[in-house]
Amino acid sequence: MKLLGRYLSMGLLLALMLAGMSLPSPATRADDHRNDGRSKVVVNTPPGSPTRKESRTLAERKLGEELDRSVLTTLYQSTGGDHWKNQANWLNNRVHHCDGWYGVTCTGDDVRRVVMLNLPANQLCGELPPELGNLSRLRVMNLAANQLSEGIPPELGHLSRLQYLSLAANPLTGPIPPDLGRLSQLEYLNLAGDQLSGNIPPELGNLSNLRTLYLFANPLSGEIPPELGDLTQLQYLYLFADQLNSDVPPELNHLSNLQILHLNQNQLTHLPDLENLVHLQYLYPVS
Repeated sequence: MKLLGRYLSMGLLLALMLAGMSLPSPATRADDHRNDGRSKVVVNTPPGSPTRKESRTLAERKLGEELDRSVLTTLYQSTGGDHWKNQANWLNNRVHHCDGWYGVTCTGDDVRRVVMLNLPANQLCGELPPELGNLSRLRVMNLAANQLSEGIPPELGHLSRLQYLSLAANPLTGPIPPDLGRLSQLEYLNLAGDQLSGNIPPELGNLSNLRTLYLFANPLSGEIPPELGDLTQLQYLYLFADQLNSDVPPELNHLSNLQILHLNQNQLTHLPDLENLVHLQYLYPVS
């Protein structure tokens, strides 16, 4: 473990982070009878026609694609899409949103659902719409370094498949929604350099797959939740330049995979024994 008395500049650290077919009608035949005398209903399916299950799957898939397109349209309209730096093909009715809308990536041709929304530094401004929580297949959302304001919608907690979320370097205000603690697949969470206030929600301790947590450079106050000690996969914890003011919880000693712990520029006191952090490479101490 290397104890560093000096920490990297804020600018450098910020620079480092930057988805109704009709069914054939049932028919009966005179010679089709059950043993009890009642007619047996059979389905006459023309050759090459989809089965009932296939038709239902196709219909659900189509509805999913339409929902995703509607959510993307709402995002465009809510964040000044006409003034984005790059708006290629957005809202173009001749282009499927999976086939060329800038920053949008979907799954393969068999299931056309949005899995990545990648629009960093693209001059998005305004409020994030809560409808983003309906992108049920989304795995990556990167909207860093824009001019997004107001709060983080709690509906983002519905994105059960999300693995990467970055809203860093935006003038977002208000608290961190506890609902983000429901993102059980999340591995990377970056809310650094915003204007988020209030306490760090203890519900973030439920993110059992989290490896990176950047919450630095926000006016966050109160304590470091002891529940963060449950993030056993965590490798990078950056909480510097906030307004945290309590003892550092001893539960951080449970973070056996932690490699970097940055707590500087707060009003924290009493750094506990961290002898179990066998992989720790850099400790930016309390000051």
